[in-house]
Amino acid sequence: MERIIRVNVTYTFKGYYIVRADTSKAAAQIVDDNCSMTLSNGLTVNADESVIPDWNFPVHPETEITGVSYEQDKPLVIQLAK
Repeated sequence: MERIIRVNVTYTFKGYYIVRADTSKAAAQIVDDNCSMTLSNGLTVNADESVIPDWNFPVHPETEITGVSYEQDKPLVIQLAK
């Protein structure tokens, strides 16, 4: 019998930004304020190229299955170790 099964997934994109700033705290704040990534729009950098001249993010994330459970009657719940 087919069931509806929920699969919890975490996608992780790892990369870096090259930032011109006076301190590491300021650099982190610039990235936090100006950079983001969404599934619909991809990578977005709002700062000028003079502030963030380069970046490197792969387009394929790491995939981690974090749990599986049946949605109907919920007889099975599996939490996978990280």
